[in-house]
Amino acid sequence: MVNFRLTTTTQHCLWSVAKQGDGSLVTQIVAHFSVKNQSLEPIGLMQAHVIKPKIRGKIIHNTIIVREQQGRMYGSAEVSGCRIAPGALSPAQILILIRGVPRLREDQDMSVVFEISDEDGRKQRVKAICQGIQNSDTST
Repeated sequence: MVNFRLTTTTQHCLWSVAKQGDGSLVTQIVAHFSVKNQSLEPIGLMQAHVIKPKIRGKIIHNTIIVREQQGRMYGSAEVSGCRIAPGALSPAQILILIRGVPRLREDQDMSVVFEISDEDGRKQRVKAICQGIQNSDTST
């Protein structure tokens, strides 16, 4: 049973590619969501993964943070203990960095399927359209 519901904030989903000092290319994907806790217990979101598109390469950073219930600060369940109260709606943000590039031009929108899991291993998938942001350092 899924205890949380995710809704994308479309205008806040972006992706880009950045050239690193070693010459490698890293894809950055940032997505904003609203998370509704449908359970009777607080939940902590633990992991986010890109299911589609397949981007070959090592995941070098993978973070999901939510806004604390009584304030404006964001944090992770793992490090800062930020959890979503029963019945509450909270904004969340995903940041994923992958050493590799998708098979798209940087100025194209990318349809991304994320899989989000909570601290009890329950998973939910959500689709987002991420706007491509062309970086002048990687354009050809």
